[in-house]
Amino acid sequence: MRPLALALAAFILLAGSALAATQDLTVSAKVIGTCQFTGKSDISFPDIYANSNEDATAEGSLTFWCTKNATYTLSDETNPTEGDGSFSGTLSGDESIPYELTYNNYEGAGQGRGTPITSTISATITNANFINRPAGDYTDTVTFTVNP
Repeated sequence: MRPLALALAAFILLAGSALAATQDLTVSAKVIGTCQFTGKSDISFPDIYANSNEDATAEGSLTFWCTKNATYTLSDETNPTEGDGSFSGTLSGDESIPYELTYNNYEGAGQGRGTPITSTISATITNANFINRPAGDYTDTVTFTVNP
């Protein structure tokens, strides 16, 4: 038994003295900041009467989300890279009617896909801009952009 014990001890000694090689492996990922529209509420002015003394007003909204902590800008077609919260447009019909939009939440930081952001849009047609327009339907389309 003595030779067997000696052989076993030599094996354990040799196995323990074998050199092990190690290498670190880096694992990385990059989350890209993004934004996406998820809903809208179009703006529809109530019926406008030429004998009114008041401005015509209406509201709508845009809903979107942005990647958490991604700085975003919501902008309109007049300056698609800068958000300033206002837009001047023209409704087209038999003639044209100028109008104004103002909107909030045009700059900020996203909170992730599960936390949508709503921008409320207020629209105004001043009384002076509609009292002498012909009866009929008037419309316009405004393109908004949201980007990180």
